Amino acid sequence: MKIFTIGHQDVDAEAFFRKLSTIVDVTNPVIVDIRINPSDRRSDWASQINLQFLLRRLTILQYSRQEILNLSQRLKQDFPRLRSQNWPEFEPQFRKLLDERSPSIEYWIRNYLFSRGGDYCSDVILLGSSFSHRYCHRRIVAEYLRSKIKGSTIHHL
Repeated sequence: MKIFTIGHQDVDAEAFFRKLSTIVDVTNPVIVDIRINPSDRRSDWASQINLQFLLRRLTILQYSRQEILNLSQRLKQDFPRLRSQNWPEFEPQFRKLLDERSPSIEYWIRNYLFSRGGDYCSDVILLGSSFSHRYCHRRIVAEYLRSKIKGSTIHHL
């Protein structure tokens, strides 16, 4: 299984979909929206409703919104401060949250990503907002999923 990550901030729709097309031709992944604010209007084309429409029209990708892979309400409130000033404080807190949610996440992996009796796992694209994965929680989610799914690899687009 391949775990891709992609962000849309500071990228126009054409560049975003061009990146997606490089992997969709090879595989048929599902795009999993784990953005903190999927209705954000900073990139109007990437708001949840517009993105779902564009994905249906321009790709064969399935869209899924997964709150279990997102921040808690407390972390959402602290995220702007932690992201810009203290990422080393944020990262262990978010990893701990994912560990606490492990049963729900493992259920999602088994019942959503795996099909045909568990012998095949769909590739996944984790959608975050930040252009760079370095200080985006999608990197942490990708690393967490890799630790749960044997043989999986991470590819940042």
